Amino acid sequence: MSDVSTTTPAAPAKFDTFADAATTFGDTLTTITGLDDWGPVLSDKDALIDVPFIITKWTFRDGDFGPYVAALVITKDDEKFVVTDGSTGIFVQLQALHAEGKSGGVFCPKGIRRSDYEVNGRAARTYYLAG
Repeated sequence: MSDVSTTTPAAPAKFDTFADAATTFGDTLTTITGLDDWGPVLSDKDALIDVPFIITKWTFRDGDFGPYVAALVITKDDEKFVVTDGSTGIFVQLQALHAEGKSGGVFCPKGIRRSDYEVNGRAARTYYLAG
């Protein structure tokens, strides 16, 4: 794997101080934020049923129970949440969009839809992005 560095044409390749680098990049500086900076992890996806929202971006991760997606969502009421999902619903929908080259900017005018069903005699639930 090769090292990758990115500088603007006017930016020197080496800086002596943090302040020099911050000043040089100014408004073009990209800030990396954690999921906690966005908003709370949504504990109940039912809260987004029929609530219009936009997914600003998402990332795929490996969890204790397998892969899942973490999506940054902002509602029509300006509430921000992190929505996580590892099911055949939202996770698979965002995988399909990712395969098309998308990684954010998804409008869900009807929020989330819930599907209740049984598997081997047990109640199950899957959530889907609703349009």
